[in-house]
Amino acid sequence: MTSQRQVEFRREYRSRIIGWYDGYFHIAITYAMGAAAFYIYVEHIRNVTLMEWLTMRPGFSGRCALFLLAAALGGCASHSTEPSPEFQRAAWEGRNIYPQGLQVGDPGVHAQLFQ
Repeated sequence: MTSQRQVEFRREYRSRIIGWYDGYFHIAITYAMGAAAFYIYVEHIRNVTLMEWLTMRPGFSGRCALFLLAAALGGCASHSTEPSPEFQRAAWEGRNIYPQGLQVGDPGVHAQLFQ
């Protein structure tokens, strides 16, 4: 049973809430942001090992289970944005321009390189 003091507090508290505020809209926005974060986390999960799956707590339950699963597995993401070693090597080779027509031991090599 609610006391008169609690009823008065609720009435006064609700009177201070901005008129355009909608609780259902607030919930929808909150869940939409959570779903977007969950989608991003799941998209970045790559190469999860058996040991990583086994470290998950088996007792997840309730509303936050999916979020906790995505957050935990998001840390296992191994998606790399670095170029592959083959691409790096090809780019390095492409930037190196070797002098043409020079022989090792030729006395004019240094003079031609540093002109």
